[in-house]
Amino acid sequence: MITSAGSNVLAECVLLEKPVLALYRRNDPEQALNALLLERSGAGMKATFEEVTSATLKTFWRRAQAGDFCKIPLARQLPDLISAFRDHALAGL
Repeated sequence: MITSAGSNVLAECVLLEKPVLALYRRNDPEQALNALLLERSGAGMKATFEEVTSATLKTFWRRAQAGDFCKIPLARQLPDLISAFRDHALAGL
């Protein structure tokens, strides 16, 4: 997936175990941090919109095809829906 480095889309990609090329503007520290954390996790690559090149895209594609990005089994760490709802409802009592 090639996308902006917004936290929601990156979290969804990690949850779905999809490799990501996270793009951000140089003057956006929040998205720059999101992209940096993604890259350090091994689940994707980062680049600025201003600096992304065809070589960057080719490298991302080659690494994605080779399975070079780690898959973080985040979904296995989440509670099932019924347990989460029950725990949330009980917390309000």
